[in-house]
Amino acid sequence: MKFPLSQSQQGIYYACVTSSDSSVNYQNPVLFDLPAGIDLKKVQSAVYEALCAHPSLASRVVVDEGGTPWVESGS
Repeated sequence: MKFPLSQSQQGIYYACVTSSDSSVNYQNPVLFDLPAGIDLKKVQSAVYEALCAHPSLASRVVVDEGGTPWVESGS
């Protein structure tokens, strides 16, 4: 499903696409340093369950042929 961007989302979207440098970036990668011996299967399962419980976390912005940005639902 796709939905129109809210005004806040539009503002962030246009700030990102019109920025002449990389100072405006809302998709910064994150690296977590996990302790040795952690059960990675449990961590993976917990992250997956959280994403499934909140489908908006898996949403993304797509742009149609006319140049209009939309939110594509992660569900």
